[in-house]
Amino acid sequence: FFSRCFSFASEMYPEEDILRLEDRLEAEGDLDIPEAESLVLKLNMVGQIFLKQGRLQECDEVLQRAAELTNPRSLPLFQENEELAMRLRVKTLNLLAVLEQRQGNLAAAIRYLKGVLHIEQNHDEQQPLTNLSVAALLIQSDKFLEATTLCKRCIRLLHHKEMLRGLSLPDKQMWATALYQLALAQDRCKDRNENKEAPTTYQKALAYAARNLEPGDPNVIALEKEFHEHPSKVPPLPPLGPAEGSAAAQPMPRPAMMYE
Repeated sequence: FFSRCFSFASEMYPEEDILRLEDRLEAEGDLDIPEAESLVLKLNMVGQIFLKQGRLQECDEVLQRAAELTNPRSLPLFQENEELAMRLRVKTLNLLAVLEQRQGNLAAAIRYLKGVLHIEQNHDEQQPLTNLSVAALLIQSDKFLEATTLCKRCIRLLHHKEMLRGLSLPDKQMWATALYQLALAQDRCKDRNENKEAPTTYQKALAYAARNLEPGDPNVIALEKEFHEHPSKVPPLPPLGPAEGSAAAQPMPRPAMMYE
């Protein structure tokens, strides 16, 4: 398998190290912790390279192998350091989520990211971006009520971070995005209690962006534009910003998946 995967590999690929470690694992049935970590790190690195090159089938095969080596149901290589295994697994699952999203498999991408959420929750390392990334995919999948829960959790985590050590500009942009995404999910979901909160949440998004981001921030403009591209109970006020053809009006991608 790996010989085929690396048949077109250049010098930047650590194929020799991977093949050596895999051969030793097959022969001896075990690796020490540094070698096991090195093997998974290199598999993740090669998977990321394949992803960037568009070699999606090979990317999937390499990442599936990395996921197999850190499977929490069988951790023969990491019995003495499960925390390390889970850190490595988070990277693998995020890459698999990006891979599936790129191929239009939203359900699979959501499943992988929920695996990341599970690890973060069990190790007290919840990340706002993970919650927001899952919420964005849920909205694309018309699962609006579930998306509201994750948007709210993202905002709570950012608020906690703000209280502890303050927020960076990307954190503030993420907070604004989470508010807009929450308003959008509330506006489209069928739960009456959430639905009626959409106008208030949207106003909170506008107010937060006005307080914390520069006027004409392209993130905000793109989010407002996306919000009002669909029938909504929320009036499109204030104006969306620069004219349609201006540089600031160019669309922003949806909340990015980690490690893309």
